[in-house]
Amino acid sequence: MIQKNKFALAVADVMTGVSALCAGLVAIAPDLAARLAGSIMHLVNIDPSMRITWGGFVAGLVQVFVYSYILAFIFAWLHNKYTTSEK
Repeated sequence: MIQKNKFALAVADVMTGVSALCAGLVAIAPDLAARLAGSIMHLVNIDPSMRITWGGFVAGLVQVFVYSYILAFIFAWLHNKYTTSEK
């Protein structure tokens, strides 16, 4: 049985770290970041001249944390539901 809150927090922490690394790559090497992200971004116009601001960076981290937490919580809930129904 997965502990939903702990699992969701762990996933949200990891995704927040990934987002921070991504923002760092965009800040340091925007052209490379645009090429790497171009194939995985959907409905986004990636502009290599985009610059990362501290406000945008923090807002992005908060969004990634919240979305990751919610999705991981739902995943853990479904996992627990499916595994307990097998018994």
